[in-house]
Amino acid sequence: MAHKDTSVGTLGAVVKDNETGELLLLSNNHVFANCNRAMPGDIIIQPCKADGGNIKADAFGRLERFIPLKISNSNHSGILESFGCKTRDYITLFLGLWNTEYFRTKYGNKVDAAVVIPKDKSEISFHIPEIGPVKGVSEPATGMQVQKYGRSTGLTMGAVKYTHMDIRVNYPDGTSVWLVDQIVTSKMSEFGDSGALLLDMQNRALGLLCGGSEKVSVFSPIQTVLELLNISLVI
Repeated sequence: MAHKDTSVGTLGAVVKDNETGELLLLSNNHVFANCNRAMPGDIIIQPCKADGGNIKADAFGRLERFIPLKISNSNHSGILESFGCKTRDYITLFLGLWNTEYFRTKYGNKVDAAVVIPKDKSEISFHIPEIGPVKGVSEPATGMQVQKYGRSTGLTMGAVKYTHMDIRVNYPDGTSVWLVDQIVTSKMSEFGDSGALLLDMQNRALGLLCGGSEKVSVFSPIQTVLELLNISLVI
């Protein structure tokens, strides 16, 4: 499931709008809102383009809202230039400046998240394949055993390596973002799994998959996602 102009992604969870009570579908900004390029009302398709879906036959819902991403370039020269620095100063200066609250607030993203209004609520499943229903929300801890189900890799298990980690994520379209206070696990994902829900082994939600590498997977904390979008998980 993904935006009509996005190749691939995963539906994370069914949620409820805290103000209206309307059922919504949760995934990433870069999956549902095409890295800020989308507009509310844009069509979401299932299956997604990479799986043969098309806008005429496979419209599943419409984009409702998203948390805008603060887009970064690859070397952050714009950030450095604002301090009179040159790109070559990146290693010695930027890493120290990044730890200041100003930089984390101005250039960091707390979440990569968006919600969609489904076209037909009767088609919604409240169970995550091979996992079952979500049974609440919890906080991650280093070493915790975790699981997720994604479009590309299905059910995978791993362990939390870090919490409150600041990390840069590069998306397939070339977009680069800095994410702050993220959950980092052992490698649990591949391209196409973005948007999958991270859960502990009691099926309590921990995070929303937003990126990864050959060594780790990165998740936005679910409690922050819920607060910023003003939604609640359906459990």
